Amino acid sequence: MKLGPLLALAPLAVHATCSPAARPNLILMSVDTLRADHLSCYGSEAPTTLPAHASLLTGATPLAHRVHDNVGFRLGEDLETLASTLKARGYRTGGFVGSFVLNRKFGLGRGFDVYSDETPETDRGLRERRGEKVLEEALSWMGAETEAPFFAFLHFFDPHRPYAPPPPHEPLYRGEVAYVDSLLQRLLRHLDESGRADSTVLVVTADHGESLGEHGEDTHGFFLYQSTLHVPLLVRAPAVRGGQRTRTLIRTIDVAPTALALLGVDAPASFEGVSFLSKDGELVSRDVDAYSETFVPRLHYGWSELRSLRRGSIKVVLAPESELYDLDSDPGEGRNRIREEETVARGLLEKLKELPSPQVRPESVDRGTLASLRALGYLGGSSEAPDVPFRELPDPKEKLAAYKELNELSAVSNPTPADLGSLALLLEREPQSTKALSMYGNFLLDLRRPQDARMAFERILAREPESYDGRYGLGRALASLGEADRARVSLEGALELDPGSTEAYYRLSALERSRGDLAASEKWLREGIQAAGGARLYQELTDLLLSSGRASELFPDGPHVVGTRCRIRPGAAPLVPGERRRSDRRARAGPHPRPGRRQRRAVPGQRPEPREPIRGGDGTLPGHPRAHSLLPRRPHQPGCGLRAAGTGGGCDPLL
Repeated sequence: MKLGPLLALAPLAVHATCSPAARPNLILMSVDTLRADHLSCYGSEAPTTLPAHASLLTGATPLAHRVHDNVGFRLGEDLETLASTLKARGYRTGGFVGSFVLNRKFGLGRGFDVYSDETPETDRGLRERRGEKVLEEALSWMGAETEAPFFAFLHFFDPHRPYAPPPPHEPLYRGEVAYVDSLLQRLLRHLDESGRADSTVLVVTADHGESLGEHGEDTHGFFLYQSTLHVPLLVRAPAVRGGQRTRTLIRTIDVAPTALALLGVDAPASFEGVSFLSKDGELVSRDVDAYSETFVPRLHYGWSELRSLRRGSIKVVLAPESELYDLDSDPGEGRNRIREEETVARGLLEKLKELPSPQVRPESVDRGTLASLRALGYLGGSSEAPDVPFRELPDPKEKLAAYKELNELSAVSNPTPADLGSLALLLEREPQSTKALSMYGNFLLDLRRPQDARMAFERILAREPESYDGRYGLGRALASLGEADRARVSLEGALELDPGSTEAYYRLSALERSRGDLAASEKWLREGIQAAGGARLYQELTDLLLSSGRASELFPDGPHVVGTRCRIRPGAAPLVPGERRRSDRRARAGPHPRPGRRQRRAVPGQRPEPREPIRGGDGTLPGHPRAHSLLPRRPHQPGCGLRAAGTGGGCDPLL
């Protein structure tokens, strides 16, 4: 989902409340994927959730905090955060998030007394929770009787795709925005009714926007256009003159320093951002440059990353085919002026090149984490072109059709021969895409063509001998072909690369069980439970014990498993139940189905099955193209919640 620009440009509305308290509370509300124009108010910068929130909480760009993507990165402990700063000054600190992508394992929980990130898998296969659950928990925590002021960070994931707000809101993007607006109204009522409105600073913003088809991008993270960089920013604070609005460039990294200034707290030296309010609460203009980046094209597809620098209304994008726009005269970024304004472009590009060179090295990700992130729309984590200069890689603008096709195919849960044909055609155009080839192998396995799948995964391993997807997929294919010994070697190799792979343990157990070696099968299940947990492994072990007449080793009130509730008697195995993991189909290699979508069906005469099976290194992969539809942009006027948080009398959009 998003890795793009990582800072934020935002027009601002400031609303005043009454007399200031000695030590005001602070509420920072972040609405994921919120476009400014769907509020008829203001703007941001960072088309990816984890990197953008790292910037929001540290006041630093990705060049400093080194979080460049949602997958394979973790915020380190070398930078102060908004939470750690306020905790050191006696504040109670609580974080309440709506999606797995901000789980504490990614480093954002540092400095919080309470960091609520429990996001059970929903009926749509997502690790997220509705905003009302986030708000209810936050309000309960804020209501504790204590003399210490509090800092509450609230993250609402609801506007993120798939768009499925609760009734009566319509199941569209604007319906999700209206739903979040109703939650903000509820928060404002709570502050008024509890008597805290005059002693609480409220900041509402977003991590990034949503393209909704602009420039050919349906969601976010692939490009660096304003549809995903322009986000809302609204502030309500004691002792600040209300009704102020500005067109001054404000960045995501400026939000935390400004919040601290409103509390009378000095910002740590590690904060790169600056406060956009003076000591007497007036808006001030700052001469700043706004840096943005997206490494999604490089890390997920093997194409060039994009980096951007904005100064005033002029914005340059560094790419194999660079771009320059004047956002005052061309807010939709429809006319690239890079050749008309060579002097201006050269100056900004040179400034951009002077910035520290990003060290982008994603870490390995366990399969359970990767499965949870994939369900939220994030395709992968390993770099396909880690050391190739960006100018030697394809420009993402030239790969838009392949990007859309790959994302469409990743939404298929039960592939048809027609889907296989479409993927074959894509591979003909993108023969170096390991991700597409991994998907192709998995489609072949689903269609019961293990011999062809074997060739696909062998091609992956010929390119990348240390590929988990290659080893695991090859193991599945060999098992289906009856080559048990070779399958075991390949699956064990996958485990060496990812010791927490629930599905590899399951496949090894199933392999031994098919050979009649129940002791070896049980061994793999027990090792997997101890290493990774997972309801599926518990279920398989339960079935094995019951079928072996060993029901005495089970007792009730264990973890949820299909058809029963049980866990292994402690005397039988020193195991701790693990959290429920996604099924093997959902955790399979390559992009997997996007929840909330109906399975596409084959249309006679379209996207035929490949005429030939895959043929090793230079085999052709015929197929048939597919048409794409774009979600139209529809302006929306939300309820009073978001407007009331910013100003009592309307807003001026940044663009």
